[in-house]
Amino acid sequence: MTPPRLTMFYEDYWFQSSFLSMIVYIIASLFTVSANVLLLVAYTKDPYRELQTAQNYFVVNLGIADLIMGAISEPLLIVTYWNNQNVIYLMHYVFAIISASSSLLNIVALAVVRYFAVRRPLQSQTVVNRKNVQISIGVIWGISLHYAIFPVLGWRDKTFQLYLYSLGCVVPTLVFIFAYCMLYSALRRHNAAISCLGAKESGSIKNALRREKAATKTVCLVLTIFLILWIPFLIIDLLMVQCVDCRTDEFHLARDITLSLVYFSSGINPVIYAWRVESFRRAFLHVAQKQRVFFWRRTEMTECATLARNTTKHCKPEKGQMNLSVMNLECLTNGFSLTPRMN
Repeated sequence: MTPPRLTMFYEDYWFQSSFLSMIVYIIASLFTVSANVLLLVAYTKDPYRELQTAQNYFVVNLGIADLIMGAISEPLLIVTYWNNQNVIYLMHYVFAIISASSSLLNIVALAVVRYFAVRRPLQSQTVVNRKNVQISIGVIWGISLHYAIFPVLGWRDKTFQLYLYSLGCVVPTLVFIFAYCMLYSALRRHNAAISCLGAKESGSIKNALRREKAATKTVCLVLTIFLILWIPFLIIDLLMVQCVDCRTDEFHLARDITLSLVYFSSGINPVIYAWRVESFRRAFLHVAQKQRVFFWRRTEMTECATLARNTTKHCKPEKGQMNLSVMNLECLTNGFSLTPRMN
């Protein structure tokens, strides 16, 4: 019998791992980790010096939150295929709470940044500075950790689910919707004001407004996809916990299927940035190209070294031939050249 101290909401709540679900979780984990590592590397390298802005701190923080899902939470659930102890499920659940709540709060923070950029542009540089953004990120992680600590301390009944879903999901989503509505009205007013200007005066303003619209649409798209992939799981999970009659095998299966969508959502954001944001797209392509050249050179050098070793085994150097140590050095230097050089 499962110890009560490890029971979450009710007995048999935990997910039912199968070979097929394990394969899906492995694919989702690899996709999430690779996508978000590419995002973090692109931001760190910043080859064109375009990404090191205060606003993009939230993008990086979002990538770290998604990386927690792909590198910790999902692998823990994969482990349950071989070891289905409740403590592993609980660890998975705790890290999933941290990742999901932090991801949503970072998206909301990006919407707030968009609000100041469009509605209060003169205050934007003062409010959205590096210090305030770093404080906001600390608050985001503090809120996320406070949700996760309750199950560890023993609050695991259905009231905790109501607390988590209402404050951790519903409230941030309402804040985002309010901010987006304010942004939309501000953009409409700006368009009306620009239409009253001449073509010469309004050209630069239109370009700036076009960029703000694109950035706002990108943030909105990130949240929309996040909610589309999360809401089915949240609804089914809520019904299973709050409604005793809904704790059937069919609901379990539906909940486990929608969980797969949740996992893939953690790797979608870098794809959106690569598609919608030119600065991130250029950085991604630069990093990918660098890695491709690095691995190509490494492969060529390995093949060259192997060929040199085989030559050493089967061919004894004779007078007039190139010294093998010189040939090896030239091979490793050029990566692929094996042209002998006569003494």
